[in-house]
Amino acid sequence: MDTANNTPVVLRLDDPVELLAYLPYRLGFWPEESAVFFAVRSGAHEPEPEVRWRPGLVARVDLVDLADPAPDGGVRLRRDMLGHLRADGAEIVFMVLYTGAAPAHAEAGDRWPTGPAGTVARWWLREGSGADPSRVWVVSGERYRCLECDAQPCCPPGGHPLARIRQSRIGAEMVFGGMTYAPSRADLLRHVEVGAALRTSAVRAAARWRRKQVRAGGSRMAWLSTLAARWDQALVSTGPLDRATGADLGALLVGLEEPLVRDAVLLSVASGAPVLQVLHDDGEALLAQVFSPGGEPPERDLAARATDVLHHLVAVAARGRTAQVWAVLAWLAWYEGNGARADLCLHQCLEQDPQHRLASLIRRAVDHGIPPGWARARSVA
Repeated sequence: MDTANNTPVVLRLDDPVELLAYLPYRLGFWPEESAVFFAVRSGAHEPEPEVRWRPGLVARVDLVDLADPAPDGGVRLRRDMLGHLRADGAEIVFMVLYTGAAPAHAEAGDRWPTGPAGTVARWWLREGSGADPSRVWVVSGERYRCLECDAQPCCPPGGHPLARIRQSRIGAEMVFGGMTYAPSRADLLRHVEVGAALRTSAVRAAARWRRKQVRAGGSRMAWLSTLAARWDQALVSTGPLDRATGADLGALLVGLEEPLVRDAVLLSVASGAPVLQVLHDDGEALLAQVFSPGGEPPERDLAARATDVLHHLVAVAARGRTAQVWAVLAWLAWYEGNGARADLCLHQCLEQDPQHRLASLIRRAVDHGIPPGWARARSVA
């Protein structure tokens, strides 16, 4: 059983249609050339006695990376993947290979894909803990099929049409619960369109805010407090961002350029405390909440609002001055558990500033599969 917007969703583990329909909602996008692992934990210690199994870790890895034979490449990645599944308490693991590679001898009934997908399938059945060919599926083009079938024929030649997945019960329930997914990984990033006048206004407002810092002299904390208050106003507002003025957006941009305000924004979204409060209070307790096991997941509406604000800032920032915004977007994506979106944001940030400190820290966390503190508690992960 899983939960979407506090709506219970019951999965049938013996029905590949339900599982294949469920995974894109967990990932947030439709995978391509990927291996997706879906761990299932025992529900023996759950408060609901009727729940026998609980969904656990869902992880996606590029097939070409996982199939890489290099010791510091695919070999390490495969070892890390097995370690993550063990640490998650996985008792059953399903794997889905999303690939455009067709079987080498489909006309002869061969279901094994070629290329990296075939390499990954052979590794998994050889080394995966409790790996079972009946729990491995291949999604290719507009069809899906079992990797191997216990009782032939299970799948028709070429597999089943994906329309069965798109019309599934579980898909309807996830949509009813407010869940959606992007058509591809690249579509995880929003591209906000703004007019040239608004962009010019925001750039000029940001320049004025930077000049205020110079004039502030000994009142630097007052200047930072004003920027933090602007962020509080932006995060608590429910108004549409397309009505934000250039003066508003310019202040938010400059706030992110100041590490104290930027970090206060991050901890505010993580904890729910006001940005201004975090700026003036000792943030060590909140920082521990972010990285130590335990705590609550991020509040969905607050995180969504922050992400929306940041995408608008990317759209209005001056050319070459969006690295800080992308770094904050990457941090928020990592904190929400969306490694794919974090990776895309990191690429945007590090392309502008390869030495960006915050982005480098998140890069290591994403590459090594280090989750935020709340995700290390199995009851909420």
